[in-house]
Amino acid sequence: MGKNKKKQNNSSSKKATKEDVEQSKQTIDNVNKDEEIQETEPSEDTTSNESEEESTKSQKIDQTGQTEQLDPSATSSTELLEKLQQTERERDEIQQSYDNLVNKISSMKTIFRLKRQLQDAAKSKVDSDTITKLQEQNTDLNNECERLSDSLTKSRREYNSTLQALQDENYNLENQNSKLSKKVQELNSEINDLKITLNELTMDQKDYTNAIEELTDKLALKTDEVTEATKTIEDFQALVSLKQSNFDKETTSLKSTITQLEEKIAKQEKENEDVNQSLDKSQQELLELKEEVKKIDELKSEIHNKQLSIGKLRHEAIILNEHLTKALSMLRQGGDSSKKSVDKELILMSS
Repeated sequence: MGKNKKKQNNSSSKKATKEDVEQSKQTIDNVNKDEEIQETEPSEDTTSNESEEESTKSQKIDQTGQTEQLDPSATSSTELLEKLQQTERERDEIQQSYDNLVNKISSMKTIFRLKRQLQDAAKSKVDSDTITKLQEQNTDLNNECERLSDSLTKSRREYNSTLQALQDENYNLENQNSKLSKKVQELNSEINDLKITLNELTMDQKDYTNAIEELTDKLALKTDEVTEATKTIEDFQALVSLKQSNFDKETTSLKSTITQLEEKIAKQEKENEDVNQSLDKSQQELLELKEEVKKIDELKSEIHNKQLSIGKLRHEAIILNEHLTKALSMLRQGGDSSKKSVDKELILMSS
């Protein structure tokens, strides 16, 4: 749209300039003809029509400036307002130039009236001196007419050039406003995308929190199982101590066995402590699950291995309990053969 307006304005300004030059030439060349006096009035009408066209253009510029000033998107930028104000000032200057041009045209009308008087004097056969003076005045007036015509053409060109520059600036401001609006839309779209991403991250965080709670519950269950196994071992130690007082003669042989059992128990307790430490470490890793989600599988595998170890230890404790129970029953039955069998059982058990 802006380019089409530029072309139309350029073509119209060229046509108007050519018409003014042709009319001026016709007026000067045919100043001594009676018909030219009648033609000057249409030319003046043409000039007035052109003046009205220039005034209409000025009003359009004024309306364009006001429209841009009322645009909601333009008011958001101080720079655009300043440019619009500058455009209005330039428009006022052009209007002043236009008024001056109208005054010059009025003076040209006076010149045309003098030419008419010259023609009337020629028809009345006035003195040759008067005719000479009128001819000199005619020459001066022709020169003045040419000068004013040139001035009019120059002013018209300056006006059209300034008007074209203002239209270009208006076009650029509209493009800039369009780009700013597009940028705002893009930023709003990015904000919406970020909100969606934030909601997705919040949902993921909730899922991770639930997973951590589930693993914490499982860890608590495993801790209870370890505590129960430790209590069973303690009960077993108390039972061994009670039975030890009833078998003074077998104290020496049983001490070594009990020592071995205590070592195994200590080892078991140490392993339990290691398991507890591993569980604490697993708990710490669970706390860091938000940052290291990929390590959850490894932590599950480690917990599974620990569970297998605990099950294996419990199984060994059960077997050990069975062997001790069997050994105690054989000791109760008495006899050397039973002692030997007990020793063998203990040896097999210790191995």
